[in-house]
Amino acid sequence: GMDELFGLLMVRRHNQEDQYDALILDAAPTGETLKLLSLPDHMSWYVEKIFPIQRRAAKLVRPFASRVSSLPPFPEDSVFAAGQRFYEAIAGVEEILTDRENASVRLVVNAEKMVVAEARRAFTYLNLYDYGVDAVVVNRLLPRSVTDPYFAEWRRAQERHMETIEESFSPIPILTARLLDREMFGLEALGALAEDVFEEAKPLEMLFRERTHDIVKNGGGYDVVFHLPLADKRSVDLLKKGAELLVKVSGYRRNILLPDALARLSAAGASFDGDLLMVKLTDE
Repeated sequence: GMDELFGLLMVRRHNQEDQYDALILDAAPTGETLKLLSLPDHMSWYVEKIFPIQRRAAKLVRPFASRVSSLPPFPEDSVFAAGQRFYEAIAGVEEILTDRENASVRLVVNAEKMVVAEARRAFTYLNLYDYGVDAVVVNRLLPRSVTDPYFAEWRRAQERHMETIEESFSPIPILTARLLDREMFGLEALGALAEDVFEEAKPLEMLFRERTHDIVKNGGGYDVVFHLPLADKRSVDLLKKGAELLVKVSGYRRNILLPDALARLSAAGASFDGDLLMVKLTDE
């Protein structure tokens, strides 16, 4: 994974040099991207808990080890210092990418069952690691001009998947791109695609800055917190099935995919705190 790591450090360098209007990362497949984005979080545990112990132990043992020729040489303190600087640089990348005023993730998804499921999973983990998603682009939708009966079932399937996408990602803006009749290659074709996707919106503007939901540890369980201003507090419906949590409040409907670790927990009710709906998940 070192190639990807040093790629992240290049993002930090370009950001510091401030020579570009925008930096765009065309990310790897979802699983690899999530591993990479969660790396600073995982590294922090090692650097804060284990790394200082190893560094102190090496400092104590090094003078004795140097007198015994059969022992391999212990690393100098400069090696540990370099590791600390490397971690700080990676943590600096995380600060850049989680800054919701200046950075965001845009999920691109086809209206297909497996692709939508993968995008929902990615969205959940991006929320967990505090990466903001400001748009979802639904790609390769059949245009209304296509009326051939051959495509009728395909169109119905796409419409069903669009409903799932809207339930899963609302209120994040959902942009659409139709299935075009040629390969999108060259500036002219890309310009046409951009007009189709963004219409009046400016591509480099942040389209959404808020959090759609948070997952907060609460004693022995967790709270899933939804931001629902002006919601009708008397009409809340909850349904949890495995890793899926469905919340209905009047006309508002959210269907999110929880992290695997929360799939075994049960929904134990909900309560409002101002504009926040808090759904309790417990082991009971």
